[in-house]
This record gives sequence, C-alpha cells and structure tokens, in this order.
Amino acid sequence: FRRVLFRSAWESVLRPAADRDVRLWGRHYFGLGLRFVRDLDGATEFLFRPGATNRVVRGDERLTPGRWCAARGTIGGKPVTVAMFDHPANARHPAEWFTMTKPFAYLSATLGLEKAPMTLSAGRDLRLRWAVALWDGHVGAEAIDAEWTAWTHDRVPGE
Repeated sequence: FRRVLFRSAWESVLRPAADRDVRLWGRHYFGLGLRFVRDLDGATEFLFRPGATNRVVRGDERLTPGRWCAARGTIGGKPVTVAMFDHPANARHPAEWFTMTKPFAYLSATLGLEKAPMTLSAGRDLRLRWAVALWDGHVGAEAIDAEWTAWTHDRVPGE
C-alpha cells in the first residue's frame, strides 16, 4: 500500500479552575474538526473500520463510533486520503465521528456530549490525544488501520 506522506499528533488539555467544576455539553458535531478544501464539498467518501455502524443525524450527517475515520476524494484532479485518529487513552474512546459532505465536507472527533454531557471536576485535567494522516492516493481500511496502530504504538508500519 502507499506510504503515509504526513502524520501529525497533538494533545489537548482542558483544565477547570481549582475551585470550580465545569460541565461540558454540546451539539452532535462539537469536537475537534476538519473542514476540507472546496474540491471535497459534496464529493467526499468517508471510511470507517469494517463493521462500523452509523447513526443518521439529519440529511447526510452521520455519527459513527470508531478509533479512526478517513475521508477520500480528489483535489486538483489527484486522489487523496485524510484520516483522523482517536487515542485509546482518550475519554469515551472510541470517538464518535461526525461526518457530512454538504454544504461542505467536514469531519469531527466528538465525545458524544449531545447525549451524555461530561463534568470536569475542579483541579482535574481532561487530556485528549489526536492525530491526522495524509496519503497521496486512495487507500483502504487496512492501510489506515496500520497507521493508527503505528501511531498508538509509536512505530513505523511494517516494522
């Protein structure tokens, strides 16, 4: 399969004040999101691990639990695949992936706060780790899953 061109990871830390609890809530799309370039609007194919089931929210908006979600499309006449990864140490892993293609292509890693708000206790952190990977062609679930495994185990696929 094609090798990943780019992979970047980051960590978000939410910390309430030392003397106050904070309630996290939100719409079905609240989370870490990627709005794709216009070439992908209305023309994105979202991929999930085999066997994943989704829930229709409205129109083509879906919520699908999983450890990763990918978007495939064509930019400037060239095929691309972009995947977002959820880390197993994250709260509520696996993430619920919000996807839509219209009016613009969008992908968001959510914590399901619309159905189950979360309380952060005073002085306690919520740490979330995420990654994104990019391929210069259309790849399938096997390649994406291998990259997720490499990221979560900090190794290069095939080692």
